[in-house]
Amino acid sequence: MPVYNIGICDDDKNMCCELESMLIDIFREFNVHVEIEPWYSGETLCKHLEMGNAFDLLFLDIELLTLNGVEVGKFIRESLNDIKTKIIFN
Repeated sequence: MPVYNIGICDDDKNMCCELESMLIDIFREFNVHVEIEPWYSGETLCKHLEMGNAFDLLFLDIELLTLNGVEVGKFIRESLNDIKTKIIFN
Protein backbone atom coordinates (compact mmCIF):
# COMPACT_ATOMS: atom_id res chain seq x y z
CA MET A 1 0.00 0.00 0.00
CA PRO A 2 1.46 3.39 -0.95
CA VAL A 3 2.18 5.92 1.76
CA TYR A 4 1.53 9.59 1.08
CA ASN A 5 3.84 12.05 2.79
CA ILE A 6 2.18 15.34 3.64
CA GLY A 7 3.74 18.41 5.20
CA ILE A 8 1.91 21.26 6.89
CA CYS A 9 3.77 24.50 7.49
CA ASP A 10 1.97 27.07 9.61
CA ASP A 11 3.20 29.16 12.53
CA ASP A 12 -0.18 28.62 14.22
CA LYS A 13 0.15 25.26 15.98
CA ASN A 14 -3.62 24.97 16.45
CA MET A 15 -4.12 25.34 12.69
CA CYS A 16 -1.55 22.61 12.04
CA CYS A 17 -3.32 20.27 14.46
CA GLU A 18 -6.73 21.03 12.99
CA LEU A 19 -5.62 20.46 9.41
CA GLU A 20 -3.71 17.32 10.37
CA SER A 21 -6.80 15.89 12.08
CA MET A 22 -9.00 16.65 9.08
CA LEU A 23 -6.52 15.06 6.68
CA ILE A 24 -6.21 11.93 8.81
CA ASP A 25 -10.00 11.55 8.83
CA ILE A 26 -10.27 12.04 5.06
CA PHE A 27 -7.48 9.60 4.20
CA ARG A 28 -8.80 7.05 6.69
CA GLU A 29 -12.22 7.22 5.00
CA PHE A 30 -10.57 6.23 1.70
CA ASN A 31 -8.36 3.62 3.40
CA VAL A 32 -5.16 5.41 2.32
CA HIS A 33 -2.07 5.40 4.51
CA VAL A 34 -0.68 8.88 5.17
CA GLU A 35 2.20 10.32 7.17
CA ILE A 36 1.81 13.95 8.16
CA GLU A 37 4.60 16.17 9.43
CA PRO A 38 3.92 19.62 10.89
CA TRP A 39 6.37 22.51 10.55
CA TYR A 40 6.07 25.84 12.32
CA SER A 41 8.53 27.94 10.31
CA GLY A 42 9.55 28.20 6.69
CA GLU A 43 13.24 28.17 7.60
CA THR A 44 13.17 24.79 9.36
CA LEU A 45 11.06 23.30 6.57
CA CYS A 46 13.53 24.52 3.92
CA LYS A 47 16.46 23.01 5.86
CA HIS A 48 14.58 19.70 6.05
CA LEU A 49 13.98 19.78 2.29
CA GLU A 50 17.60 20.72 1.54
CA MET A 51 18.66 17.47 3.22
CA GLY A 52 16.85 15.52 0.49
CA ASN A 53 13.51 15.02 2.21
CA ALA A 54 10.37 15.53 0.15
CA PHE A 55 6.60 15.54 0.42
CA ASP A 56 3.90 14.41 -1.95
CA LEU A 57 1.68 17.25 -0.78
CA LEU A 58 2.60 20.37 1.14
CA PHE A 59 0.27 22.90 2.78
CA LEU A 60 1.98 26.28 3.16
CA ASP A 61 0.65 29.20 5.17
CA ILE A 62 1.16 32.35 3.14
CA GLU A 63 1.74 34.51 6.23
CA LEU A 64 4.56 32.86 8.15
CA LEU A 65 6.64 34.91 10.58
CA THR A 66 9.82 35.47 8.57
CA LEU A 67 10.14 33.29 5.47
CA ASN A 68 6.58 33.23 4.12
CA GLY A 69 4.85 30.37 2.31
CA VAL A 70 5.21 31.96 -1.12
CA GLU A 71 8.97 32.24 -0.60
CA VAL A 72 9.11 28.62 0.57
CA GLY A 73 7.18 27.56 -2.54
CA LYS A 74 9.58 29.52 -4.74
CA PHE A 75 12.54 27.87 -2.96
CA ILE A 76 11.04 24.43 -3.61
CA ARG A 77 10.40 25.08 -7.30
CA GLU A 78 13.46 27.16 -8.20
CA SER A 79 16.28 26.28 -5.79
CA LEU A 80 15.45 22.60 -5.34
CA ASN A 81 14.01 22.18 -8.85
CA ASP A 82 11.17 20.18 -7.31
CA ILE A 83 8.20 20.11 -9.64
CA LYS A 84 6.68 16.93 -8.19
CA THR A 85 5.56 18.21 -4.79
CA LYS A 86 1.99 19.45 -4.90
CA ILE A 87 1.71 22.75 -3.01
CA ILE A 88 -1.44 24.22 -1.53
CA PHE A 89 -1.22 27.74 -0.17
CA ASN A 90 -3.57 28.49 2.71
